[in-house]
Amino acid sequence: KMGDCDDTTVLLASLLQSIRVPTALACSHDHIFLLFDSGINPSRKMRLGLPPDMYHINNNRLWLPVETTWIGKSFMEGWEKGAELLQNYILSNDLKIVEVADAGKTYKPIPVKALENIMSAPRVTSQIYDQDTQDFRMAMKERQQKYIRELEAKIDQYPDSSEIRNELATIYAMNNKMKKARFHYSAILDRSPLNFEARNNIGNTYFLEGEIDSAYSSYLLALDNARTAADSNGVYLNLGTVYAAIDSMDITYQMYARVVRDVQDSTKIESTLISRVEDLLGISFENIELTRAEEQRVLKRVDDKKVKKAVKETAKKKQKEKGKPKGKKISKPSVTKQRKPQEQIEDVFYWAF
Repeated sequence: KMGDCDDTTVLLASLLQSIRVPTALACSHDHIFLLFDSGINPSRKMRLGLPPDMYHINNNRLWLPVETTWIGKSFMEGWEKGAELLQNYILSNDLKIVEVADAGKTYKPIPVKALENIMSAPRVTSQIYDQDTQDFRMAMKERQQKYIRELEAKIDQYPDSSEIRNELATIYAMNNKMKKARFHYSAILDRSPLNFEARNNIGNTYFLEGEIDSAYSSYLLALDNARTAADSNGVYLNLGTVYAAIDSMDITYQMYARVVRDVQDSTKIESTLISRVEDLLGISFENIELTRAEEQRVLKRVDDKKVKKAVKETAKKKQKEKGKPKGKKISKPSVTKQRKPQEQIEDVFYWAF
């Protein structure tokens, strides 16, 4: 239960690598600590509900820093200390990050003879794991709530800040608190009706609540105010999901094909998002090609009044099929029923921040 920074960092890195969790060494002139791949795509960082200094984005992956010498303390304490060290070393320009997998290509591991008698883990290990997991979840919730309070306080101080409101609203939306999310998105739009982020993101909340026609209208307004190709591609992804929900798969394919073609030129739309869409819909866009002429037809159909009418008619039809009174929210679109957990449904949307 003892060791200096290099001992404990290498040990924890080895343990995590053994269960296929990628790790990296954070090195300074006088210290070393650990980063490990959270498995969370940077485009979903808002779901954490944590301040950006609690994680590090490198090579389009979200890494969590851990100070490994804090033996006997909780993981959350080691994480917070690692985050503090990371920011200090970044500010002082005294940090080099080396991914263990990359280092292993140059420095081959030393062969170790297999042990004949391997000790089995004591039963108490599972009990410790369960308790640690519970403690971590509680600590995460407390830290998230603290950060939300900090953002709320900033809004009180800077009520016209669209950036702060959008961050808070997106954290709420990604944690299934749609009413609070819409309140802040709406506050942005009251001051700035052409705000792209709020228009796009409030459309996502509408879709997740089953209000397809409202989502569709929001996406069209967002598309009109997109500032970059990446913004446009994001809205096309969201529109494609709407078309899939109303069973217009021909337009869905064309929408996604357009994004697949342009994805290499985008800094915001990552290929893994396309993969999640493919997984959700059970289709592949690998062999779909979209010519310029076809693209123009797609763009025309986006603004076509007939399509808008079809979306509204489909929404009304689904209301009747479910036997719900007119004016009530429709059930969540069938495209989401294959994978019910909230976080998986959200994964097919483009969130702007």
